Amino acid sequence: MNGIGQRRPSRPRLTAPNLMSDSHAARPSSPAVELPLLRHVTSADRNSARRGGGYVFPVKFVTSGHDGADDREWGAYICATCGGVMLASAPWDPFINEMEITSITPEARTVASEVPERPRQYLSEALRSISTPSASIMVCASAIDAMLKEKGLGDGSVYTRIKQAAEQHIITQGMADWAYHVRLEANGQRHADEGAGLPTKTDAEQCVEFAEALAEFLFVLPARVSKGLQKTSSKR
Repeated sequence: MNGIGQRRPSRPRLTAPNLMSDSHAARPSSPAVELPLLRHVTSADRNSARRGGGYVFPVKFVTSGHDGADDREWGAYICATCGGVMLASAPWDPFINEMEITSITPEARTVASEVPERPRQYLSEALRSISTPSASIMVCASAIDAMLKEKGLGDGSVYTRIKQAAEQHIITQGMADWAYHVRLEANGQRHADEGAGLPTKTDAEQCVEFAEALAEFLFVLPARVSKGLQKTSSKR
């Protein structure tokens, strides 16, 4: 009950569109954000943490700024891929029952919309499967190959495309050497080469980081430079 004898409205529910979606969509322009492959922390999770001596945190809680303003409700989510925890927040208003999520901490790792559809899909799959390194590395190699094809290098093998990309100065020689490494790593897993050994999560992270850097170099930066130039031209 509040000071004037009326029942205080219940706290709002944080809402997240496509909470169990299979795709890592980029942050849209609206305040709402997607929480891909996440689920709420449950009492069972807290009980498990309690038994294991881990930190027990509430499912939801409200915080305020030092001046008592900027009330936010926080919800804890568990990633269905890596098992890590993310926090999502929404403005808290006692008179509104449902608010849209405005921030995620840490932010979901996504592929930029400037990357063409096919390599973007492959790279998204590589990101989601890092906890299964062999699968991540193989699909990461597919992402790199798809990027080179988007640049008009469709003939021959992956090795040939990488070589042509370096010769045509589409990528640097250092990038080509790294791409060769990812290709060999993927081949070792694809053909179950006993001499290759099983990759680790760190190996998968390194392959994905290169693919992300290549996507940034080939598609994201050029697109953003073009947009910047267009804005500059329009002001003249």
